[in-house]
Amino acid sequence: MPKKISKVEISKIISSRLGTTCRDAIKITNSFFDVMTEILSEGREIEIRNFGSFKVRSYGQRPARNPKTGEPIMIPARTKVLFKAGKLLKREVDQ
Repeated sequence: MPKKISKVEISKIISSRLGTTCRDAIKITNSFFDVMTEILSEGREIEIRNFGSFKVRSYGQRPARNPKTGEPIMIPARTKVLFKAGKLLKREVDQ
């Protein structure tokens, strides 16, 4: 089994489990990820019980040093999406 799996491969699995066409499963998968992206881009949090939660965190600008030259630089402000696994997901992955 490959280490990485693509969105299309996820759609194929959904298609076989739901008994739908692959085209419909791809639409469902794309819609799910589009909705998640919209919610997170609004700065809202997503909680999927027993799976995990996604939230957006902003980090301010901060000073640092270039490791090669030692020259001081400023790292620009940025935003990250954080994921925290739920209890059931952690338990299933541990097994």
